[in-house]
Amino acid sequence: MYKGLLQQEPNVDWHTLLVGNIVRPRALFYLWLTCHQKFATKTRLKKIGVDIDTKCCFCQEEETLEHLLFCCDPMTVIWQEILLWLGVTRTPLQWHRELAWIIRYCSGKGEKCGLMKLAAAETIYYCWKYRNDTCFGHSYDRNIVVDNIKDTIIHRGWRIRKYRNIVAQLLM
Repeated sequence: MYKGLLQQEPNVDWHTLLVGNIVRPRALFYLWLTCHQKFATKTRLKKIGVDIDTKCCFCQEEETLEHLLFCCDPMTVIWQEILLWLGVTRTPLQWHRELAWIIRYCSGKGEKCGLMKLAAAETIYYCWKYRNDTCFGHSYDRNIVVDNIKDTIIHRGWRIRKYRNIVAQLLM
C-alpha cells in the first residue's frame, strides 16, 4: 500500500548539482531556488502583487533571475573571474544554457566537478547577497565579492582530502 501511495516524480537533470555538493547549506538552498526559478527578484515580486520598481539596482534594466545572475554586467564579471580562476574560459550566457553547461561539466565524480558544483552554488549565493546589499544601501566593491567566493571555495575544498591538490593549485 505504501508503494502505491508514493508518487513517481520525474527526475530533473540538475539534481546532480545538489547531491554530494560540499557547499554550505545556505548556498545549496540558493542553488535549489535558482534551479526552481523561485528567487524573489523584483519582477517576480511585482507579479505576486508587491508594489515595487522592477529596475535592477546595478543597470536599471528589468530585474529577472536570468538578468540578475548572468546578464547584468557586474554579475557577468564576477562569474568570469571565478571561472577564470578555476581555469575555465567562458562567458556566462542565459540561465538555461549555463545550467546545462554546469550539469555537463559536473557529470563526473572528479575533483574538478566537485569544485565546479561548489563554485556555482557559492557564486549564486554571493551574487544574490551582493544584489541585496546594494539594493539596501550597503554598496561595496565587487572585488570583495570575488574574494569572498574564492575564500569560501578554498576553505570548503581544503576540508575534503581529495580536493586538496586542486585547491593547492588554485592558491599558486
